[in-house]
Amino acid sequence: MNLQEQISRIQEMMGVINESEHNYIYDPNHYLEDLKFFYSDVNHYEPEEETLEKIQMSIDEVKEIKNSLPLRIYRGIDTEHPQNSDHNNSCWSTDKRVSERFGDKVIVGIISDPKYIDWEETIRTRTMFPQEKEINIPNSEGVEIVDTYYI
Repeated sequence: MNLQEQISRIQEMMGVINESEHNYIYDPNHYLEDLKFFYSDVNHYEPEEETLEKIQMSIDEVKEIKNSLPLRIYRGIDTEHPQNSDHNNSCWSTDKRVSERFGDKVIVGIISDPKYIDWEETIRTRTMFPQEKEINIPNSEGVEIVDTYYI
């Protein structure tokens, strides 16, 4: 085996190791306590089985997103009250109409590399706020801005 083949083999093995280290994010039970706390905070009770089903739906959506990259994403900005749009510049949506409800300016981006997406936070927020179709990209790193428009 030549040097390039050895490097490729090691990179392949590291990918498997890195992926398996994060498999816990695809376990609905990982989010259960967070959701119980969230639901109690908003005075909402839901049987554990239903909560686990909702979490699993979010996990399935996220897996689908991961397999659909590159992906067009949207971020609504309230230019009159920019503090309302901050969220560490990380909240994007896969639904254009959702982002338009968050502000008068919409940034359109493309995310291609899955390493920039916080998959765990995306699953968590999609479970808590499924209507937002959020995708969490810390500091918008890795997002290629392709358009901006005002509503």
